[in-house]
Amino acid sequence: MSKFPVIQIPVPGENESESILEGAIDKYWIELPNLGRSLVKDDNRGAWVEKVAATLAKKVELPVARYELAERDDGSKLIVSPSFLLGDGQETTGEKLLVDALGRNYLYTPEAMLSV
Repeated sequence: MSKFPVIQIPVPGENESESILEGAIDKYWIELPNLGRSLVKDDNRGAWVEKVAATLAKKVELPVARYELAERDDGSKLIVSPSFLLGDGQETTGEKLLVDALGRNYLYTPEAMLSV
């Protein structure tokens, strides 16, 4: 039993989602009832990690995106993050910020992320 609620979401139809090719995790944008435009990530490394990290960050008053645990109609475990962009804001991945600031050979460590 999950300590957090798990949102049920549909398997997207052919034209209902926008795939994102960047990064190591399969993800896509989809319009969800009650959440609006949301980023959906496959749970191939443990969605609970992002949910717990976001929950802890919020508790210590750090700015953090909203994360929700989700399950698709086909049983896939997912993490969902509603868009926080305002107006015509542009999305930038954490990986891109690290590469831009530290170059291609950065170490993916808390110290590197904090320095960015």
